[in-house]
Amino acid sequence: MHMHEVELLNPKLAAQRVLEQIIAESGGAMTWTGIVVGPWYDWAIEKGVFWFDREKKVITRYGSGEQRISVSRQALAGEALVAVLKEPARFQNRAAYFASHLVTTNQLIGLVKELGLKSWTVKDVPMDEFAAEARRLWAQDTAAGVENRLATKAFPMMATVTLLNEGNRYGANFGDKVEKGWDEGEDALREALKRMLS
Repeated sequence: MHMHEVELLNPKLAAQRVLEQIIAESGGAMTWTGIVVGPWYDWAIEKGVFWFDREKKVITRYGSGEQRISVSRQALAGEALVAVLKEPARFQNRAAYFASHLVTTNQLIGLVKELGLKSWTVKDVPMDEFAAEARRLWAQDTAAGVENRLATKAFPMMATVTLLNEGNRYGANFGDKVEKGWDEGEDALREALKRMLS
């Protein structure tokens, strides 16, 4: 993957390097497990980031809308941690991937239509233009010495570009790596969308 290309991930990469060094220096006394979960789709809907704007009842489709992305319920992160702590040997010295669903924006749009939520509309955003604006704003913030990136307009835009890259350059689609039994199925996604969007 090409995580080093995305500056917003630098703090995570720096932490990973420190942990790798500590484990290497332990001479095998320490082990590790990386818990990887997809972005929290329920949190994203609540906050109005990525796809859904509940106030305006708009779903944004970036680019083709066919980018497959592994997403999770917010609570899944805690559930995954419990699973790893219950069976540490099973997950030792490797990344463990957990996700509730593997979806595309077009699939989400289809589910909203299927639920009969007719007041919702789709806004198409060309990904190339959106990505260029995100990078411009990021560079502008860098030049201005912005330290708290989370509070900027550029941060969620760059996160969107990273997650919805057409070629999965940054690994947002990790469906082939998800631990067995963690995919919750389309019915669960449909029910969650109904609850959150109605």
